Amino acid sequence: MSKIPESDGTGEYTLTLTVIDLDELRDGGYLLEANRRFFPPLGLALFIMYNTDTGEPLELGVFDWRHDAEGCVFDQFTPQEKGKAAEIEREWQEHAAVRQEKLGFVVQPLDDEQQ
Repeated sequence: MSKIPESDGTGEYTLTLTVIDLDELRDGGYLLEANRRFFPPLGLALFIMYNTDTGEPLELGVFDWRHDAEGCVFDQFTPQEKGKAAEIEREWQEHAAVRQEKLGFVVQPLDDEQQ
């Protein structure tokens, strides 16, 4: 993970944000679950582009299948991928409980009224 300084609008940097490494995004199962749960019904899928010489991750991209009514469907999931998905679900539930308790929502509503 790397940290990016954030400006407070005055040119002073007072807050540090943590950015997840693209390999951790993939290896931790976050990319898998984003692609399994959210993007395919919209006809989209995230991918990581790697440098073919060094193997270093370069950027995050989005495949676009919006022209295909069914979008994309992935091959059968491996036991390792299923384990990652289960861990992401556990993490989701843990964070969801805290967000619900402290914020009154899990997914932020579009309006000011909390659900």
